[in-house]
Amino acid sequence: MILGLVLVSAVVGKIAVVAALALGLPTWMVVVTYPLICSLTLLLSAAIWNIRQGQPARAPQQLRPQT
Repeated sequence: MILGLVLVSAVVGKIAVVAALALGLPTWMVVVTYPLICSLTLLLSAAIWNIRQGQPARAPQQLRPQT
């Protein structure tokens, strides 16, 4: 699971780099923002995954026979 989170954050970072270069931002700004975007994405996705894993599974509601 950790590898998946790292890969997702790397892909998001690469998409941000391509978008920044397409917008014509300076190269130094792209180089600085890539690790920031990757680390923030990794932190956010890990936090969301942790919150979702901590929630107890809900039991399906049992059907009652109608009389």
